[in-house]
Order: sequence, then structure tokens, then C-alpha cells
Amino acid sequence: MARECGHDALVSRPAEVELGLPHVVLADLLEDVVDELLPYLTPPRRQALQGALLLDRVPEHAVDPRALGVAIQTVSRRSPRTGR
Repeated sequence: MARECGHDALVSRPAEVELGLPHVVLADLLEDVVDELLPYLTPPRRQALQGALLLDRVPEHAVDPRALGVAIQTVSRRSPRTGR
């Protein structure tokens, strides 16, 4: 319904084997838009998001949870498609 109204809709449908993997839902949600959103993030936030999404060689335990949380908040508020 959101897409019919011209809004972006982020969807995640992880397989049962993926349920225990960290950040799998985040990867599903941002897969199609992450490249558009990374430029809006400061370097620490960008690094955290890239590490969580396995786009960078950051070990899982090295992803700063606070930086990742702020990155997710930032990208959820900013959509390049709407110009916000």
C-alpha cells in the first residue's frame, strides 16, 4: 500500500536459517538503498553500518553498537528518493 502511494517500503523476510545471524534484517531492509544513504553518514557511522552489513572488513565484534544505532536512525530519517 505504501508503494502504491509513492512511498518507499523496506521489507525483510529472513529465512529460518538466517534468524540467528546478526544484522540480517538490517541487511534485507537496506540492500537496495544503502549506496544512496552512505554519503549522508559521518565516517564512524558509515563504518559501523558498512561493518554490520558486511560491506567492509570490520570484524563483527568491532562494530560500535552506538554508532550503528545512530547510523540506522539517520538513514531511516533520510531518503534520497524523497529529498529529505
